[in-house]
Amino acid sequence: SQIEMDFWLAFSSGHSELFHPCLRTFADLMPYFMANAALGGVDGAVEVPHFFLPEHGTINATRTPGRTFSGSTLWVFQNFIWYYEHTGNERYLRDFLYPTLRALGIWIEKVMLYRDETGRLHTAGMSPEQIGCETDNPFNLSLIQLVCEKLIAYSETLGVAAETSRYRR
Repeated sequence: SQIEMDFWLAFSSGHSELFHPCLRTFADLMPYFMANAALGGVDGAVEVPHFFLPEHGTINATRTPGRTFSGSTLWVFQNFIWYYEHTGNERYLRDFLYPTLRALGIWIEKVMLYRDETGRLHTAGMSPEQIGCETDNPFNLSLIQLVCEKLIAYSETLGVAAETSRYRR
């Protein structure tokens, strides 16, 4: 299945506790996701494949040089943001969500954003359902905006607001 969709019902039903198995699994697999990004040349970032088999180790199955299919990396993080928004758990924010979103911010900057010959900033990303709108796809743009806004808000909540200038641009 696609990991980003597996737990959307936990939030729409008002039962965020149903998200705990996904949260535990993702936390356990975080080293694979970080190694996956490193295999793609993006150290310190996180890259989540669309489908993955962790028993096969760190296989970069979603992106190779010259290919910008981003897997589930942007999409899956909505769930983690929603979990914090539903629970308000500051320990979760400090120990898991904020560091994970920072790693996602690195990935966005290195993989999803590029400048054209005029210097205009664009987003890259191609998923089978996005064919024909892979450049500046509105769903990807909205998720990038969400991540940047939450990084700014959460850095202020945690008292590390000095980091926000990076996400404001």
